[in-house]
Amino acid sequence: MPETTPERALRNFLQLWWWLWLGEALATIPALFNLPLPLIPGLFGFPAFMLTPLVWAAVAFSRRVPLSVFGAPLLLQLWSVLGLMPLTFLVLTGWMYPAAAAVKLGVTAFAAWRLWVLNGRRSPHRIRRQALGEGRWFSPMWSAGFTLACLVGTPVASTLYFYGNVNLALQLGTGGFARLQPRALSVAHRTYHRDGQDVHLIGMIHLGNEDFYTSVVPDIPPTDTLVLAEGVTDEEGLLTGFSYDPVAERIGLASQPAMNEMTDLPVRSADVDVSVFHESTITLLNLVSQIYSAEDPAPALLAYVRFRSDQTEEELLTELIDDLVTRRNAHLLEEIRTATDDVGHVVVPWGAIHMREVHATLESEGFVETERQWIPAIRW
Repeated sequence: MPETTPERALRNFLQLWWWLWLGEALATIPALFNLPLPLIPGLFGFPAFMLTPLVWAAVAFSRRVPLSVFGAPLLLQLWSVLGLMPLTFLVLTGWMYPAAAAVKLGVTAFAAWRLWVLNGRRSPHRIRRQALGEGRWFSPMWSAGFTLACLVGTPVASTLYFYGNVNLALQLGTGGFARLQPRALSVAHRTYHRDGQDVHLIGMIHLGNEDFYTSVVPDIPPTDTLVLAEGVTDEEGLLTGFSYDPVAERIGLASQPAMNEMTDLPVRSADVDVSVFHESTITLLNLVSQIYSAEDPAPALLAYVRFRSDQTEEELLTELIDDLVTRRNAHLLEEIRTATDDVGHVVVPWGAIHMREVHATLESEGFVETERQWIPAIRW
């Protein structure tokens, strides 16, 4: 039976999309070796991305469109729209782009192999008529079933996807000191023991429910106890009033109060002064503060855009992590060592992002975790 005009039009459209997909996939090969990508992937990828909804519609319209060829590429496109998590968690390691390119090329190789088989073991770059099979082009039952599966499955799958990846990001970023639970975002309180000394590490977040901050510090007798408080000092007045309060008010949470308002235990500051930070970090903190606290954030947003245009992303990220995490962790660990020489119980309620390194260092110095409990910080 000769090919009808609608059949030929659909096959030619699928052919166009497949060529665009192949072109983008092959152009990403340099990314496997962490080499800079030319503009070529975008020349193929953008048209392919814009045409993808029509390919989904073609699959829903006709069961003769081979899902074994187009299913994996379509799902990969959807995954890219949703952020490619958890591959994006590799960005700081330098392996995100090679991993993404490997997935892209793997999916393309599988789809090309399936097309080669359907084409009678030839021409994996072409959509031949025989690849589309035989039978009716349109089936109301297929279209209704496929559409219903997408309408029901997409929200459920997207919710599980984001929940799982946010939880994974929290646990990876904090060394297991923060996690999502069905009814709350919770943080860990872990107790470590060595030679009659106890160190309590409590992962903190700076925005939470008010009752979290009134109960998070353990009820320990004040004798022989010291709380090492987080909070950079600003002896030279370099910060322009950085505060979490405006954000907390907008989202209906409380911002973390000063440590001496959260506990009656003896408290000592264990943080650095902001003067040790890179200039770029200080500028960024001030801009972020202005954006979130100003009634009209437009000028601060424009200043932020100008600031980012003068900084490479890698340089800014490196200096930011060095200042906000690495330097402060090193100072905190020295404070813990000093405190354990003076008292038997050291309480460290610091941001959960700091806990991965602090936990690893304590274990390397002979401390053994003896107790763990989870504390809800934000309930829903």
